[in-house]
Amino acid sequence: MNTQSPAAENRVKPSNPKAHKKFAIRHELAETWQMPEAIRRPTLSRRVLKMKIVSLEIENFRGIRSAKILLDGHTLLIGANNVGKSTICEALDLVLGADRLNRQSPIDEFDFYNAKYMERQAADEPPKLIEIRIEATLVEFGDEIGDRCGGHTEFWHVKERRLLGAGEIDLANSPAAVRCLRVVTIGRYDPEEDEFRADTYFSL
Repeated sequence: MNTQSPAAENRVKPSNPKAHKKFAIRHELAETWQMPEAIRRPTLSRRVLKMKIVSLEIENFRGIRSAKILLDGHTLLIGANNVGKSTICEALDLVLGADRLNRQSPIDEFDFYNAKYMERQAADEPPKLIEIRIEATLVEFGDEIGDRCGGHTEFWHVKERRLLGAGEIDLANSPAAVRCLRVVTIGRYDPEEDEFRADTYFSL
């Protein structure tokens, strides 16, 4: 996991991170979460939903270029300053936090790794846009959410801590597998609007 820095699919930076978010992530997430627009309902968007995060993947966000974190039970983040603890909490807030959804610009240029959000190409080519990508895999979200999101649910192998792949349908009904949802936020710069966007979707 590279957390050191040398120097954005429905729309989902906290103003001042609270102390309780600095060093510990409660693995049993009990936080208001607005689901992607396609399946959002008023009765659900205002409700506190309890679920667990079993996997978090981060790319090009703050001081993290690329990382995959597997979570089990309660997770405590311990480390020296500037190694990425707060960045992990910020990533969770970006992909799952309802407050950040309502911000006009959920990200800015300093949320990109090394503050680099595009690469210059040849003179006759447009710049290559660099994306922030944060994906959370959720389990234990309950039957109501599972029914509403049925077309997006997959299966998570609890012991092996991975998604079931093609050809493993027989394992889906075993005690070793549970239903899961993958939610991904993509952050990017929009040259036409000259603004930064962050959109959250179900991952495919």
